[in-house]
Order: sequence, then C-alpha cells, then structure tokens
Amino acid sequence: MKYALFVYDAPSSSQSLTSEQKHAIHGEYHAVAGSPGVFGHYRLRPPRRSTTVRVEGDRIVRTEGPIADTRDRLRGFFLVESDDEAVLELAARLPAARAGGAVEVWPLTER
Repeated sequence: MKYALFVYDAPSSSQSLTSEQKHAIHGEYHAVAGSPGVFGHYRLRPPRRSTTVRVEGDRIVRTEGPIADTRDRLRGFFLVESDDEAVLELAARLPAARAGGAVEVWPLTER
C-alpha cells in the first residue's frame, strides 16, 4: 500500500537548537528518505508563501496563506510504499514525531 506521511513541526521546536543539533536532525530526515519504500519526500516553503484558492460562483477567490491556521506547521511530506506496521515505525523515526510535532499517516488510493 502507498502512504503519504505529513510532517508537522511544533512552532518553536528548532529555535533553541545548536547548528550541530539541527544538522543531526536533518541527517535523520535524510536517513528516513533513503529508507526502502520511500519514493518521494518534499519540504514545504513557509506557510506565508502558500495560496488558498476557492471558486465562488464564476469567480476565482485567492487568499494568501494556508487554509488552516494551526499550532503545528506542515513542514513536508514523504511518499512511501510499505505494509501497515512498517509505515508506522518509519513515521516514528521522523524527528518531528519526538519533538512536540506529529506525523500523520494517510493511506493513498491509486485512482
């Protein structure tokens, strides 16, 4: 089965870290990205760079910023092909899952 792992960081999770600690965390993300079954991983730009689009009648309505204003920040996502238990173990390896953030695991459909 294919999954999307959405990675959410806590707002201040990296503010007090040294550059060495940040480098080690990036290394953990790259290690997960190189794991068997991972076929894509992407880091997102800051939320202020996003645009939300809606259609109202015949008008396209554009709003600067994300659709939801949440405490945690969606930082990126991984695309994974795995069995159910292994994907949860992979998600638990992501630093955000241990540092006050979260990882959502969403099953994907082929169509």
